Amino acid sequence: MTPQELLERAIQNGWISSAYMPGGRFQTVLPPHLEDAFQQAVMGGMFGQIPHEQIHDPQSDYDYRGFFQALMTHDPRMQGEATSINPNDNALHYTDLFKTPYHHSFSNESQYANPERAPQWNARDQLINPQNQQVVFDEPQQAIDRLLESVRAALHFGPPPLR
Repeated sequence: MTPQELLERAIQNGWISSAYMPGGRFQTVLPPHLEDAFQQAVMGGMFGQIPHEQIHDPQSDYDYRGFFQALMTHDPRMQGEATSINPNDNALHYTDLFKTPYHHSFSNESQYANPERAPQWNARDQLINPQNQQVVFDEPQQAIDRLLESVRAALHFGPPPLR
């Protein structure tokens, strides 16, 4: 799904907190002194391999400024791990707290979510829509699909057959 399709799905299902609708600004605006520090942190590689365009995109799937501000101000919502290595893909993942509705794994743990209606993680790393109990995102399956894509590309196979 495209970012716009993900946003539309979240709106249609009531997954977004009413505090952010309508208008849907999902990026923190920092005070000037923190914005300067944020820009320095980005240039210094704080977010690693994430392209600068994605970090500054108003439709980014993650609120990097919100994450940065929470770290700098010792926001109590950041207790525990702010980042971790995801066991499904061995990649660095940031807390769900700052995922925006443009993210494929937008969940009830996001500050932008309606916590009663947004999808919730189950023990198998799947996001479940609480209204109908359907899986809306399957993280282990996505990791497998990405691995298969990279193997096919490395071996110069064509696209997978249609199902």
